[in-house]
Amino acid sequence: MSLLAGSQLGRYQIIAPLGKGGMGEVYRARDTQLDREVAVKVMADQLTARSDAVKRFEREAKAVAALSHPNILDIHDFGTDHSVLFLVTELLKGETLRARLARSPMRHEEALRVTVEIADGLAAAHSKGIIHRDLKPENIFLTEDSLVKILDFGLARLRPAEIASEVTGLPTESLATEAGVVLGTVPYMSPEQLRGETVDARSDIFSLGCVLYEMLTGSNAFLKRTQPETIGAILHEDPPPLSEQIPLPLRQVISRCLQKDAAQRLSSAQELLGTLQFMTRAAEIRPRTPTSRIVSWIGSSLLIIALLTVVLFSVWKGKEKPSAPSQAKEIRSIAVLPLKNLSGDPQREYFADAMTEELITTLARISSLQVISRTSVMGYKSTKKPLREIAKELSVDAIIEGSIFPAGDRVRITAQLIEASTDKHMWAQSYDRDLKDILRLQNEVARAIAQEIQIKLTPKEEAHLASAPQVNPQVYDLYLRGKYLLNKTGAEDLNQAIPLLEKAITLDPQFALAHATLGKAYRQKYFFVEPSKEWEEKAFVEIEKAIALDPNLAEAYAARGRLIWTRQNNYPHERSAGDYKKAIALDPNLAEAHAYLGGIYFHVGLLEEASQECRAALKLDPTNSIARSNYVMTLLFNQEYRQALSASEQSPGDEIWGALSLFYLGDVQKSERLLKELLQKEPERAGVMRVWDTSFIHSSYAVLLAKTGDIGGAEKQIRMAIENDRGLGHFHHSEYNIASAYALMGKTASAIEWLQKTADHGFSCYPLFERDPHLKNLRDNSDFETFLEKMKQRRDYYRSEFLAG
Repeated sequence: MSLLAGSQLGRYQIIAPLGKGGMGEVYRARDTQLDREVAVKVMADQLTARSDAVKRFEREAKAVAALSHPNILDIHDFGTDHSVLFLVTELLKGETLRARLARSPMRHEEALRVTVEIADGLAAAHSKGIIHRDLKPENIFLTEDSLVKILDFGLARLRPAEIASEVTGLPTESLATEAGVVLGTVPYMSPEQLRGETVDARSDIFSLGCVLYEMLTGSNAFLKRTQPETIGAILHEDPPPLSEQIPLPLRQVISRCLQKDAAQRLSSAQELLGTLQFMTRAAEIRPRTPTSRIVSWIGSSLLIIALLTVVLFSVWKGKEKPSAPSQAKEIRSIAVLPLKNLSGDPQREYFADAMTEELITTLARISSLQVISRTSVMGYKSTKKPLREIAKELSVDAIIEGSIFPAGDRVRITAQLIEASTDKHMWAQSYDRDLKDILRLQNEVARAIAQEIQIKLTPKEEAHLASAPQVNPQVYDLYLRGKYLLNKTGAEDLNQAIPLLEKAITLDPQFALAHATLGKAYRQKYFFVEPSKEWEEKAFVEIEKAIALDPNLAEAYAARGRLIWTRQNNYPHERSAGDYKKAIALDPNLAEAHAYLGGIYFHVGLLEEASQECRAALKLDPTNSIARSNYVMTLLFNQEYRQALSASEQSPGDEIWGALSLFYLGDVQKSERLLKELLQKEPERAGVMRVWDTSFIHSSYAVLLAKTGDIGGAEKQIRMAIENDRGLGHFHHSEYNIASAYALMGKTASAIEWLQKTADHGFSCYPLFERDPHLKNLRDNSDFETFLEKMKQRRDYYRSEFLAG
């Protein structure tokens, strides 16, 4: 119904009409009781008879009245007069964003300011569980005193259960479907809203992305000639590219908002708000000179690291009634998903990856908390899998996800903790900090996580997390880049990592982590690429420096354990195992220490203990290649051939163990085919660091040929195995294969000679020697019996040494 000037509605006297909306007419009026001018919204006549529309109208009043925020239209009153429903709000002076854009697009500074205020209002609404669902320029008001107000929460949704089957919106440019009426302004609707799916706060993020795009360009991102074409564009097309004159970070933010998959968007208005506020501040402090820009670029990435550990103070904490302790889900395992890089600069991707690893490392030092290792979570970078599915695959109780946005000498980090079983956001927060305090911030966040999920810290852990030194941003940047390259498997990556790490310790000789990582790099160079004494000595010096600087650095002990356990040092099992045990005591979540300790155990014949350590490593890091290989070998040596075959098939790079498993199972033809394929692939694997090599493949092939009676072929493969020995890796496994081939050929003396070499060179696996069917021809030989007895005694000695206490 239309109201005439002077008419009365309750205590409100109508002055003049202001306009029409999807759900009614709006009038300027006077509150006769408080003597002030207000706006009165009256429900349209044609909708009054519809109960669903009335409910939506009532919901608008209740939803907005529950909010009190400078960027949301204030509700003064709500009522009925002579069957007329009305809503009373503050009276605004100014214009809608639509009217403003009718004149021209906005400069990016103005658009950024308006969007910050919209995001601020949305964040307040979303924190109360309220979703707008019809954000568009008509529903954004720019006041004369430069405030931004969000209008018309008529489609706001209070609780998912309340309208789980309802799909609603505004009739303006509405879209009808068989499932119901999907109402809303089509060019600003999210893909999931168009499909009639249940929407959440991320739908508002999409709509705000459309509004921001239009503020900058003057055109809607997806609007076409017809409504079906517009719908198709929203569902399947990217918007026209933004001008390069618009700052790259702002373009990147818009791109994130307009992702078709809601899971790929910025996760909340709070995250968007924090990112935009940080961009605003960064614009004010952006360095002007080329030199200062370089320094600040380096610095910002460094701060990224510390801030990464930001993950945890909840903006929702305390806003909802906590569950009773008996019903609370106990959280004892966590996965930190790769942080998203919002800088728009692909060259800074390694900062996000490195910060992810640093947060994992910090959390992993809490002994009561299981933290999935870096190599496993990196497989989910840019994934579109639901968080619940990821958590199930990683067997964790909760997921940490977040984003980074560097600028100048500061960085913005937004992160949140999500309960895996319910997808409930437990905590979320945004931080921007100075780079110098990265390590301290990591510790603060780890401690906050422990407190929030009620993990009890030991006194030692409390002391470690209580303080941390400041870091030199440039040094930390070098360290991160070196560590990032070191995590790859190529020899060239290793060669690029070493000078970066060397420069880091030159600039800061007291940086223990950099010393430990450089020692690890030297060790890999020595073990996999160039077995010269020079690299071994360099590695030892760096690792010892790291331990001297920080006796509680688990990574340093693990690196030393790997360094000394080499062919050139004749595999000193006791010393190396001692270092791994020390590393595990300091960091129970250090998967590589568990994996390598398992490797030592199976080398000395402790197969059950080896299996336990490898499984522990795989639980922490399901994709750890060393843990997978060691586990497959343990199964193989324990004559669990089918399990070994299955495990090798699930472990890329372990085809050689699959070929051997097939051979033991009697499938000689398939085993031979796989071995030949591996020999053909070897040239392609040049420069890739790995445990097994061409020598081992040739020696494995020798066993197969000896078993099938091809004595000449087996002898040839033995010669090729010896010729291809480059002094790298684990040649004792090739020696064992050579011994097995000679045993199958009936050359007992040669077989026992090579078995003795195998044992003398670090591989004395008594259970394998005792039960391997390939050694059947040696069973009645007295020399072999003497050899077996010595191996049994050696196995028992190591059991008492390693497992005592």
